Amino acid sequence: MTTLNQHSKVQRLRTSGTWQYVKTTAGSGWIQTSTLSSTETKTPVAYRWTKANVNLRKENSTSRASLGVVPNGERVTYLKTSNGWSQVKSSKGTDWISNQYLANSNNQYPVAVYGTLRKGQTYYRLVKGKTTA
Repeated sequence: MTTLNQHSKVQRLRTSGTWQYVKTTAGSGWIQTSTLSSTETKTPVAYRWTKANVNLRKENSTSRASLGVVPNGERVTYLKTSNGWSQVKSSKGTDWISNQYLANSNNQYPVAVYGTLRKGQTYYRLVKGKTTA
């Protein structure tokens, strides 16, 4: 007999009435269903942004085939790193991009422009931090 800590992860194997037969790192056994929660802890998602139009490679090497070009500024889901390369999920699939072409942030900031548009003007354009008509 053993005691599990709160939030211990268990694998439910079968049910009998109000009891669940579960498997844990400590072993297997019966536990009351009312003491279990179906909520799973989610792994936080990490993102990276491409710093250029960059090849998505089948393996972590420039000698491997390109599966396509991921556009500059695209947010990709970071999975893991190996030998200077990151495995990512992108619009072109899930494979490898060299770390030199990935940034931890997108360096884009929201901008609010206040003012009145002139007659016939439909938008403001930002040029190197300045607004122009």
